Amino acid sequence: MKRKLALLITFLCLSLANSFAQSEVEIKNIQKKLENADDSIKIHLCKELYTGYFYTNLDKALEYAQKGYELAVNKNLNTEIADFSYKIGSVYLLQSKYSSALIYFLKTAKIAEELKDKALLADSYNKIGQTYLDQENHPKALEYFFNYLDLVGKSVPKGDLATVYNKIGLVYENQGIYKKALKYYNKALELDKQLGDYKQLSKDYANIGQVYSLRAHYNTSLKYFFKSLEILKKLEDHELTVSRLNKIGSVYEKLGKFYEALTYYFDALKIVENKNDNTGKTYCLHNIASTYSKVGEIENALDYELESYTIAKDIGSKEYIRITSLGLANIYAKLKNFEKAYEFHRVYTNYKDSLLTENSKAPVAESNVNYEAEKKEKEIELLRREQLLLKQKNEIQNLNLSKRNLLIYTLVVIIFLVFVLVIVLFNRILLKKRINNQLEMKVKERTSSLELAVNELFKTNNELDNFIYRSSHDLSGPLATLSGLCNVALLDVKDKAALGYFSRLKEVINKMSNLLYLIIDIGNIKHHTVEKSSIYLKEFVDKVIKSIGLEEKLKDINLKSEIPENCKIETDPKMLEIIVFNIIKNAIQYSIPAKSNHRPYIKIGFKEINNYWEISVADNGNGIPPEFSEKIFDMFFKGTSLSQGFGLGLYKSKNAIEKIGGEINLYNLSSNHKTLFIVSIPKKVKYPKPYFFFDFNFRNFKNKVSFSNSPVESVK
Repeated sequence: MKRKLALLITFLCLSLANSFAQSEVEIKNIQKKLENADDSIKIHLCKELYTGYFYTNLDKALEYAQKGYELAVNKNLNTEIADFSYKIGSVYLLQSKYSSALIYFLKTAKIAEELKDKALLADSYNKIGQTYLDQENHPKALEYFFNYLDLVGKSVPKGDLATVYNKIGLVYENQGIYKKALKYYNKALELDKQLGDYKQLSKDYANIGQVYSLRAHYNTSLKYFFKSLEILKKLEDHELTVSRLNKIGSVYEKLGKFYEALTYYFDALKIVENKNDNTGKTYCLHNIASTYSKVGEIENALDYELESYTIAKDIGSKEYIRITSLGLANIYAKLKNFEKAYEFHRVYTNYKDSLLTENSKAPVAESNVNYEAEKKEKEIELLRREQLLLKQKNEIQNLNLSKRNLLIYTLVVIIFLVFVLVIVLFNRILLKKRINNQLEMKVKERTSSLELAVNELFKTNNELDNFIYRSSHDLSGPLATLSGLCNVALLDVKDKAALGYFSRLKEVINKMSNLLYLIIDIGNIKHHTVEKSSIYLKEFVDKVIKSIGLEEKLKDINLKSEIPENCKIETDPKMLEIIVFNIIKNAIQYSIPAKSNHRPYIKIGFKEINNYWEISVADNGNGIPPEFSEKIFDMFFKGTSLSQGFGLGLYKSKNAIEKIGGEINLYNLSSNHKTLFIVSIPKKVKYPKPYFFFDFNFRNFKNKVSFSNSPVESVK
C-alpha cells in the first residue's frame, strides 16, 4: 500500500514538473513568434504573454500589457486599448501603485462608455472602487461601488454581488458608520448562504463580529466569531482559524475576562507552532504577554514578550520589532527597571521612525511612476499624431501640389509646439528632481534632529518641573494680595457696575488660587518622603468620607463598607488619604440620582493578597467610556463635559499610589457595577526612581485647563 502511495506521489510530482516545463516552452515559443509577427497578431500574442506571466511575474505581465497597449493605440483600436488599459491597471493595483492604477481604470471606463460595453464598464467601476478603498478615499470608493450596483442590478453572479456588498460594508466600517456596515455585511451573508460557500461564510461571520466588537456589543461579537471558528475547524483552514482565535481572545480582553482570552491565545499559538509560522507565532506571543501584563503577572508577560521580540528580530519584521519593543518597555517600566524600559523605548522609537521614513518615500516614488506613465502616454499620442500628419501630407501632395506651402506651415507650427512641449517637460523633470533632493535632505535633517530632541527632553522636563513648582509658590503670594484688594474694593466701592466687576475678578482669583494649590499639592506629592505608620483602615476610610462633604448626595446613596473592623495596614497615611479621597469623591459626584428602578450605591471592599493589600471601590454611577479608560489618570484629562474641575483628582491619586510603590487600575464592568477601581498597596514600600513633574504627554494650560471652585478634583 505504501509503495503504491509513493508511486502515485512521484507520478503527480513528475506531471506537475512536466506541466511547468511545457508552460515555459510555450511562453518562449510565443516570444519568438512576437518578433516577426504583424501588429494584429502581436496584439493577440501580448495578451497570451500577459496571461502567462500574470500569476508568476507581474513585471513581465506589465511589460507585455504596455506593449499591447502601444500597438492598440497605433492601430486606433478602442476595444483593444480598453482591454490592455484594464490589464495595466490590474497589475498596478496588485503592486499598490494606486494613482497609476486609477489612470488606466478611469481610461477603461471612459472607452467602455463610448463603446456601450456594460460588462467592461461594471468591472471598471468595481476596480476603481477597490483602488479608492485601498487609498482610504472612502467617499470615492462608495461612489463607484454604488455605480457598479446601479449598473448591474442583480444580473451578475451572486458571488460577485456578495463581494461588492462586503467591500461597501468595509468602507462603512472604516468610516465608523456601523449600522450601514452591518446592513451590507448581512446582505453578503445571505447571498453566501444561498451559494453554500462555507469559507466565505466564515469571513462574513467574522466581519459582522468585528463590527459588533467596535460597537462594544462584545457578547454578540463573540457569537459571530464562534460561528466563523466552527466553520473553519470543519474546513481545516489553519491560517484563518488562528486569526479567529486571536479575535476571540481580544474580545474577551475587552470584557475583562483575561484568563479566557489567554485560553484562545494559547490555542492559536499551538497551531502556528505546528505550522512553523514564525510571523503568526510572534503575534500570538505578543498577545499573551500583553494579557499577562494586564492581570499583573509581569514575570510571565516578560518571558513571552522577550520570546516574541527575539523571533521578530530573527525574521526581520520591522513592524513586529516596533510592537514588541514597546511592549517590553511598558513591562520593564512596571517592574521599575527604568534603564531597560528606556533601552527598549529607544528601539521602539528607532523602528517607528524607520517605518515612517519608508512610508514617506513611497508617495514620492509613486509620483515619479505617475509622471513616467503620463510622459509615455504623451509620447505614444505624439507619435500617432505625427504618423497621421505624414500620411495626410502624402495624400495632399498626390491630390494637390498647390497646397504644399500650407502643409509646410502646418508642420512648422507643430514642430514649434513639440519643441515648446519638450522644453516644458524638461523643466518639469528638473523641478521634480530638485523637489526630491530637498525632500531627502529634510528627511535626513528630521532624523538627526529627533535624536537630539530625545537627549534634550529629559533636561527640559526637569527644568520645567522646577519652574512650575516654584512659580506656583511665587504666584500664590500676589494672588492673595489681589484677593485682599478685591475684598477692600467690595467694601469701599459704591458703583454697582464696579462692584460687579470686582465680584467677577474675585471669582477668577479664587479659581486661579485653587489651581495653584492643586499644582503645589502635586509637587508636594512628587517631593514627599514616604513615612510608614500603622492605620486602622475602616476608621481611616470613614474619616476620609466625612471630610469629603457632599452630605446631600450621600443621603440617597447606599454607601457600604466591607472592610473588617480591626483591619490594620502599614503605609504612608498622607498618600493613602489622597488616593481614597479622590476615588470616593469621584463615585459620589457622578452617581445617578435615585429613581424607582435605580438605587445608587458605592461599595468599598478589602482583600489581602500575598505581598499586597487591595482596596476596591465599586459604584453603579454614570460609568467611564472604554475609550477613556487609559486616559483618566492623565493630567488635566476630563472624561465628560459635566466635570467642572481641572482634571487633576485621579492624576493626584495615581502619583500618590506610585509614590508608595503601588498600583491603581480601572475596570469597566457590564454587570451590576459600572465602574470598579482597585488600589494595590505593597506591604513593603517600594521607593520609585525620580521622575518628572510632567509626563512626556504634557498638555498646556491654555487648551486643557478650565477653572473650578473645588480645591479637590475628580475625573469621570
